[in-house]
Amino acid sequence: MLYHYTPAYRAVMIIRSGILQPSTVGLIESDTPYIWFSSNDKGDQTATHGSKTIAAVLGKPATRHVRFTYTGNDAMPYASLKMRYHHRKTLEKKANGSIPSQWYGLTGSLPIERLTLQDCKNGQWETINSDKLISEFNHVELSLFDGKVAFRLIETNL
Repeated sequence: MLYHYTPAYRAVMIIRSGILQPSTVGLIESDTPYIWFSSNDKGDQTATHGSKTIAAVLGKPATRHVRFTYTGNDAMPYASLKMRYHHRKTLEKKANGSIPSQWYGLTGSLPIERLTLQDCKNGQWETINSDKLISEFNHVELSLFDGKVAFRLIETNL
């Protein structure tokens, strides 16, 4: 089993789009973009950087780590991925305690129906319904602008 770790607010963006798409961050046009996974079931710090601004405005729960589990067998081990030497070394430098041999990449997009959403509660990963996570963000519009997350608080009449 492989895991795609991400902050909760980004998971909401993925769920709302219906598709997990390859990352293009730090790539040049000739690079192959990948959806990144880890075989580490405890977490992967390279994939879970949260926005301090989002945490300050929406609260720390918005940047907590969640994960999508993937049971497919078509992801390629990191060592087999096609990428420039400089890009590979940059990723390894940012490993932050993660182990590159536990990384996998997948080209193309994945519909979220092929993934299972999990949240970490009291140190244990639990499968949750995506509607539960989305309900935490009903007051927020999230989008990407120039590769960065933009958000807007929505007024709600209770």
